[in-house]
Amino acid sequence: MSYTTVPSATLGLIYLLVILVAAVLIREGRAKYGTLEDCGFPVIESTLCLGSEPTYHKIVQHLEDIKRFKKYGPIWGSYFGKQPDVFVADPDLIRQIFVKDFSSHFGERQDYEFGTDLMNEAVEFKKGEEWRTLRNFLSPLFSTSKLKHMSEVIATVLKNLQTT
Repeated sequence: MSYTTVPSATLGLIYLLVILVAAVLIREGRAKYGTLEDCGFPVIESTLCLGSEPTYHKIVQHLEDIKRFKKYGPIWGSYFGKQPDVFVADPDLIRQIFVKDFSSHFGERQDYEFGTDLMNEAVEFKKGEEWRTLRNFLSPLFSTSKLKHMSEVIATVLKNLQTT
């Protein structure tokens, strides 16, 4: 069996090409890093190019959010891949954003394709006039008095489940 050797110049070019591709991928993966910091948000430290939370799928998010609230305060930032995300845990600010100033903060939403009509038709993924119509229809269903009544019903059901 005979082996041919690769000339060192060719091998050097291959190494150079691999290094250049890796550098471009890292640069593109970090393209939006710094955006949240420039806006003044405290940010969860980012990895090389996997965002702030490469183990996102392995942790219980609401428990992590409690820890982050204690560490960063009511507003913090994170990178999901290279996408910057802002988290708000201040009820007054959430109300201000989602009720009073909604139209000035949110334009068109990101496009999602879940591969199933059921998920694609979910309210939170609707856009434009279709979303406004659904929101106007659904908003009265979640008035303060109805939410209080629902909490009583949920508490009753939970008690029944605990005794069974």
